[in-house]
Amino acid sequence: MCIENVEAESSIPYYNIVDFNKVKLLDSNIDVKPSKTLVLKTIVDNFLVLYEYSNGQNPDKAKAIVYDYKSKKIKWEKEDFNIIDIKGRLIKSPHQYFEGRYSYWNIESGSIVESEENEKPETNKNQHFPLCYPETNEHFSWFAKVISGQNKHLPRISCEYLELNDKIIISYYYMEKEALNNSLIVLDSHGQIIESINLGENLKGIGKDTFFAIENRLIFISHKNTLNIYEV
Repeated sequence: MCIENVEAESSIPYYNIVDFNKVKLLDSNIDVKPSKTLVLKTIVDNFLVLYEYSNGQNPDKAKAIVYDYKSKKIKWEKEDFNIIDIKGRLIKSPHQYFEGRYSYWNIESGSIVESEENEKPETNKNQHFPLCYPETNEHFSWFAKVISGQNKHLPRISCEYLELNDKIIISYYYMEKEALNNSLIVLDSHGQIIESINLGENLKGIGKDTFFAIENRLIFISHKNTLNIYEV
């Protein structure tokens, strides 16, 4: 497991690697690079997968970074890179040119492979991350119709979307009394909201990857200090 900490004065993150099975600290105070917008996404074997956002308050673009904590080197970086799933040592991302298609990348080399069958997942559980749809995207009107039609919120700026089993999970932002708020909803296969959760209020800006899933567990932070794990 990797624990991310942020240095109070500089706001620079650093990382600690912990083996919970052996109750042992494997490595500590890992400084990947001096960036205030660096955020840990996950750890796979000895590789940290991170995002470096273009803007801390409104992360419209993100650079993916893979760092090998054993060799203390950045293995590769890719600009404007959206991670959807990680299976073993494969990273799945939207295809650069074709909508609805995907590319698969070797986590160690950063090289593209033809399909996910080319490399078999190892012991890591499947991790799923949402797709981000900015307000300028042509599909944003669908989010506005579904959300405003059921809970009267008009989504703004961006929405995050993930299909998991027979459910749809959406995180969205909306304005209420001149304050920016963030909510998460779970929809059934008929598009009906079956769960609505407030993630934060009076926000200074938006976030990215406000939730993710491991296997059939939905994981997210609400109000900056509460860890939530839902079976979906």
